[in-house]
Amino acid sequence: MRENQGYFALVQYSEHPERAEFVNIGVVLFASRAPHISMRFAERPTRVDRVFDISVGSEFSDLKSAIRNKLMNEFSGGWDPERVKQFIQMRSGKVRLSTLRSILILGSMDEELKILFDDLVGDILKPEHGAKARTKLKNQLALRGVEGLLDRPRPVSLPSGLEVKAHYGYQNGAYNLLKAVSLQGSPDSALDRASPHMIEGKLLFDHTGPTARKKLVVIGDVANQEASFIDLVEEQMHKHDVGFYRLDQIEPLVSEIRKSVGGHH
Repeated sequence: MRENQGYFALVQYSEHPERAEFVNIGVVLFASRAPHISMRFAERPTRVDRVFDISVGSEFSDLKSAIRNKLMNEFSGGWDPERVKQFIQMRSGKVRLSTLRSILILGSMDEELKILFDDLVGDILKPEHGAKARTKLKNQLALRGVEGLLDRPRPVSLPSGLEVKAHYGYQNGAYNLLKAVSLQGSPDSALDRASPHMIEGKLLFDHTGPTARKKLVVIGDVANQEASFIDLVEEQMHKHDVGFYRLDQIEPLVSEIRKSVGGHH
């Protein structure tokens, strides 16, 4: 097998497997070079709950752990495509693997896994909104010539078991983790999407401490929202030690990025 040759399969969930209706909850990547197998799962069952109109609860974590352990036990010491295909064919129950697909792994396994996950699974806090807002932010930063100045930060683990993920990062006193969030739609649904970021931002700020402070900065896509609602969200973000910028008014953020990191690249 060529060094760059790899394979991947989607991890899928169905509440009713007999109906062949599955939702993607993770991805498994197999490579010829170490670590040979790597996988990533959605953290929350939001999409599963929404599609099947259920509340999976803690069972979601148990199912993920079970398939992760089976895959590691079977393939961490080595694998070949036929063995993986046989493993896939033997799966039954609510969690299965999709057909094995070929892929060329040109970067690191972590990089390739992230691309596959973002494209095929997403993370499950209204991913259709998050992906669109992220693309808009990327375009705005690139248009202003600062996208290349920013880091692509790794997730930050918190003692509560949460991981704070961000699209970009840069150092300015604190290390700022930039995350694009869609706040479009009804105020109720927009606030539902904003609230988890307030909580994780507060936990991040309090956990990292003054000597290695990390701060979440939300860039909100607030198109068609009332000014009073935007002001409310901004006020609540600041109360939770979360920075906040409007996506349609990011010049202050762009200036801050240029001032902080423009001279270091």
